[in-house]
Amino acid sequence: MDGRDPGRQHQAGRMSGDDRFPAGKDRLDAQQLAAYERIQARRGAVPVPYLSLLARPDLAEAFEQFSALAWQGRLTTDVQEAIYLVTARAYRCAHQWRNHEKKALAAGVGADTVAAIRAGRFDALGGATPELARCIRFAAELHAHDSVPDEVFDAAAVQADPAWMSELVGFCALAASIAVLLNVRERAPANLS
Repeated sequence: MDGRDPGRQHQAGRMSGDDRFPAGKDRLDAQQLAAYERIQARRGAVPVPYLSLLARPDLAEAFEQFSALAWQGRLTTDVQEAIYLVTARAYRCAHQWRNHEKKALAAGVGADTVAAIRAGRFDALGGATPELARCIRFAAELHAHDSVPDEVFDAAAVQADPAWMSELVGFCALAASIAVLLNVRERAPANLS
């Protein structure tokens, strides 16, 4: 951790991300409220990251549609949830980690694999299936180095078609976008290791 206490007031006296972006329905204009209600109708609730986008209702709705498409793809749930954990660790996003750790375990990501992700030990993924391990390493390389070496890309692409690889890359982009949106609201990065 960098010495900042996320529970303490920020320099400007702010306590939460709610004052940076509209949070409650009562603080939204008519277009923002309409987008909020459409997202809520589709998802059952408006996820916290989307609140940062509501000042541009069209952007919030386009992002929600991108998210829905990414989650409905062919990636298995264990791969999706593991990517969220790898991303949460890379971006030190405590909110994302909290929201997805139990989901990852429920999706079949082993506790030893979750612990390895938390510690950044991507070469020691224990009981992860070969496909899951390849996807975790892909996401870890992407977030750590802003690129993916050929050998990591080729390993992830084994027995996969180009559309599946597009889904993997797109899902990594979605998870990173969510982490960024959450970190703007939370202000103080977490120490997840």
